[in-house]
Amino acid sequence: QGWEVYGMEFSQFAVNYVKEKLGIEMFEGDLSSVDFGNKKFDAVTMWHVLEHTKNPLEVLRKIKAILNNDGVLILAVPNLNNKISQVIYRILKGRRLHLFSPHDRELHLIFFTPASLHKILEKVGFEVLEVAPDYGCIRWQERLLNGMNKLFYLISGEIIFDAFEVRARPRG
Repeated sequence: QGWEVYGMEFSQFAVNYVKEKLGIEMFEGDLSSVDFGNKKFDAVTMWHVLEHTKNPLEVLRKIKAILNNDGVLILAVPNLNNKISQVIYRILKGRRLHLFSPHDRELHLIFFTPASLHKILEKVGFEVLEVAPDYGCIRWQERLLNGMNKLFYLISGEIIFDAFEVRARPRG
């Protein structure tokens, strides 16, 4: 659709797969390890990445530096305010939802709420355009839960989904 697309991934297997199967230019590693020179981007997307980074402020500063002034950052992260999920988990498991375990398959180093991510983005120099529920789930249980969360969202305006999306742009 006219976009010049680049990707970034930690997994060498994923980098090779995307290059070979999709023909997309890929970088292996994290954002701080790549020098883009003077290249600027119209859009940067991060789907469930920021919560895995050691220093989200550093990552967001780098993104701001490589975005055009009228560019957009679109990201999604898990939501620490996923109240319905926490209640259901407590009922089914008989204990509180854990936030961290070194045995987790995908280690989350940082947890966000819509309000906390909004503040971090503003601190780095972004203007937040929108905070919205992340409807991107695959399993039927998640879709059912998102249906309940959507009803609550429509009534209260509070984002209690398991994840949320943010759209932001660099501030003047």
